[in-house]
Order: sequence, then structure tokens, then C-alpha cells
Amino acid sequence: MATFTRFLLVVLGCFAAVGCDAPATRQPDGSGTSDDAAADTAHLLAEAPEPCTTCRTEEAYPGQPGTPRTVTINGQQVTVVVVKGRAVWQGDIILPLAVLDDSNKKSKSGARVIGQAWPGKAVFYRIHPALANKQRVRDAIAHWEAKTSIRFWPYRNASETPNFVTFSTGEGCGSLVGMQGGEQVVELEPGCSRGNVIHEIGHVVGLLHEIMRNDRDDHVRINTGNILDGKGHNFSKYRAAGFDGHDEGEFDFNSRMLYESYAFSKQDKELPTITRRDGSVYPTNYTVLSTGDVKAVEAKYLAQDE
Repeated sequence: MATFTRFLLVVLGCFAAVGCDAPATRQPDGSGTSDDAAADTAHLLAEAPEPCTTCRTEEAYPGQPGTPRTVTINGQQVTVVVVKGRAVWQGDIILPLAVLDDSNKKSKSGARVIGQAWPGKAVFYRIHPALANKQRVRDAIAHWEAKTSIRFWPYRNASETPNFVTFSTGEGCGSLVGMQGGEQVVELEPGCSRGNVIHEIGHVVGLLHEIMRNDRDDHVRINTGNILDGKGHNFSKYRAAGFDGHDEGEFDFNSRMLYESYAFSKQDKELPTITRRDGSVYPTNYTVLSTGDVKAVEAKYLAQDE
């Protein structure tokens, strides 16, 4: 199945349901109001990234190296890191538990990792009551709604909205990718910023990291000698992971889905892992969706409508 380069859509098992907090006044038909709709959105519409000295590349389990393991995804051998029984890929992408099932290696396609966009561009969600700083989630959702045609609706119940996202406390910033079926969790530790949440929602709606583009070597250099031991797999291209498709638009240095120049570096701010072709580092957009991000999402969901 053809997919755009920024999209990886996977099928996951469900998580146990938990009681959660979400705005209850907004209706799926667009009537009513909600906390995120009422939020001040002036700063959320900005195109230019805001400076951020404390921002960082998203990781689901920062500081926990885990155990590297080769798994089969779409018939390709892919290296992931297993941390606390979870298969983590590209730093913050949490893969379905099925990829850790050795029996999948006997299958031609391996663990089934096939994409699904959210039908009708509607993402149902709830916020766990124990999550710190719920406003960062509401602000990130408001930004997505201000910039794209994706809409986010409060989860009601499993019979009405069986597929939904729960924003919950985690040990880092991490998410599954694309609509999975059932409940899927976006994990956020207190240090995950609004910009980090915008990034993780990018995964929720189907975006991959910009560095996975098949044409990335025409635009950047990967300095493998500067990458932390055991982190090299975070720089694979999408075709190396068994996904077909094409690169949507131009390589975007302003993408909210692009690693910073020092991502997974042996020496932060000293040894860049990614540079432009001329060897220079680039400024990082930690805070907003870029024009390229928006175009990629709209192209994906336009294809869904056709």
C-alpha cells in the first residue's frame, strides 16, 4: 500500500481503559464549545518557530538504553529497542507488541504494520485526570485544529467512539503512529512541552520523522561517528523499514517532525549527528507545525477522501 514518506500507520492492540478527563461540551456535529476551542489561540497560529533553550528531541524512555532487537516489519528486518517490554523505534515511536512475537518472523510480511488514517479526519481523545499540565495538550490540539483540517473530539464511550487516544503520564514523550483500533496512548512526562505534544500528535495522525525520507541524503549528512552507541537505528530511512511510497513535498528543515542537529549525539551541542550538506547545523523548530507538515497531512487525508 502506497504511503507518503512522512506517514507510518500501524495496527496495535488496545490498552486497558482508564478514567479520563476531556472537555464534555463540544459535540461531534461542531455545536457547543470546549476548553481547547475557548483557549487563546493567537500564539498557536504562528508560523515562525519560537526560541526554546530547554526543548529536546522526543524520546519515549530517555536515559534508558534498553535492549536492541531485530524484528520483522513488513517483511524487513528492523532494529528496535525493547524497554520495559515495549518496542521503541526512532526514539519516541512505540510499535505494536506484535512485532516482538518471534512467530511473526515465519510470516512473509512479519508483524502487520499497515496504515490507517482517522476516518472523517476525526480523532477522538481524552486526557487522563492524573496528567500534569493538561493545558499543553489542549494548546497542542488547538494548534493542530488551527493549522489543519484534522478535528479532535472528546471521547464518549466505547460503543460510540471505539477508536480513541488517551493522553497519559509516561516516562518521556512517546506515541503510537496512526489510528490503531481501540485505545492508544500518548505518553507524556511533565517535561514534555506543548511543542513536544504537537510532535506526538503528528505521529497520532500518521506522520513519521522527516529524517526518514528516502531523499534525505540529498539534503543532509548523517555523521554516524557522532551517534551514541546503540542509537544508529534511529536514523533509518522508511524504505529500509519496508514501507513503500514517495517523498511528499520537499525536504523540510522547518518540520516539527525533524530531529535537531544534535539528536542522539555522543556530546550534545558539540558533535552534530545531522548537518546540512555543507556541514553546518540548522536551527530547530520545536514549537509549531511547518507549512510542509500541514501540506503532508492534508495530502494524506485528501487521498483518503478520494
